[in-house]
Amino acid sequence: MEECMLGKKRKDTAEALGALREISTMLNTGLNERALVTCVALTEKGAPPESVAKVILEIREGRHLPGRVMPDSD
Repeated sequence: MEECMLGKKRKDTAEALGALREISTMLNTGLNERALVTCVALTEKGAPPESVAKVILEIREGRHLPGRVMPDSD
């Protein structure tokens, strides 16, 4: 019984990820599957979606490059 429930959960997760991938592609986000999974995991752990999106945009703009000091936002 427990194996059946695990199988259903895996199938549901795979279907949800597939749908998320399709939406990401349609919106031309440029996020790969690993990035999408990371974004979902962050929001499931309580990170606000807006904050996750902001960090992605900052990374794309090169504001979070290794060795680069971020200016204060005061």
